Amino acid sequence: MRLYLSCFRSGIGVSPSAEQAHYLIHVMRLKNNDNIRVFNEQMGEFDAVIRITCSNVSIVPSICVREPEPVSQETWLAFCPIKPHLTHFIIEKSTELGVTHFQPIFSEYTQFRSLNVAKLRKIAIEATEQCGRLDVPMLFEGQTFAKFTDSIPDLQSVTKTSVLPMHWLAAIERCGTNASPLVAQDGPAGIIIGPEGGFSEREKSILNEKARVVTLGKNILRSETAAICAISRLRQGKVCVQNVDSCCTMRHSVEIRDKQGVYVKDN
Repeated sequence: MRLYLSCFRSGIGVSPSAEQAHYLIHVMRLKNNDNIRVFNEQMGEFDAVIRITCSNVSIVPSICVREPEPVSQETWLAFCPIKPHLTHFIIEKSTELGVTHFQPIFSEYTQFRSLNVAKLRKIAIEATEQCGRLDVPMLFEGQTFAKFTDSIPDLQSVTKTSVLPMHWLAAIERCGTNASPLVAQDGPAGIIIGPEGGFSEREKSILNEKARVVTLGKNILRSETAAICAISRLRQGKVCVQNVDSCCTMRHSVEIRDKQGVYVKDN
């Protein structure tokens, strides 16, 4: 099994969280000296041994079996929260598909305005562990539609060697002839998905100015279906190009909240 540890070094024992220790011992039924694998984006993936005593659980990484890799090409999903179990589905499957940043937004028709960020973080980590990624996506606190759209011009992908603009696309159905089909994008990109009932006319007008309007086809999709479909198309056949040490930042008017946002590593 794979376990995400935010910090570890080869040959040095590290204590997992209480929840992780419970999972290892009482769910997976691991015993002293059993083998697991631990990983994060900075170190890569390591074989490790679990050490269990009557009062402590520790994990000792040993041999690197997978070097650090380029982080998945920067891909943002801005979505309106829906029913909790369907929001969980969006986080899990989008993590598996390579989303690097999640930004919940509260639009006029958003019905669910409370988010259990800690729960979403756990879902993203579990999806990362399951799918084989080394990097965990970043999950931000929810923003109002107005605050998010105001920040779009200032969103940039920042690496060691370059600053690249973000390509923002908004999936809006029944929007007339000004929408083009969503196809795979080169470079950093983000997709905006509306709530059940879609965006209001005022919000559609704003998105027409701030992003490129795209369509996912003739059928009207549920929000969770639209999110998965959009991410799949957005990154279909694209390779990872982002440097492992790159990050995304909102310049000027928007500040990335390292403490308020949840930094999770997936796949």
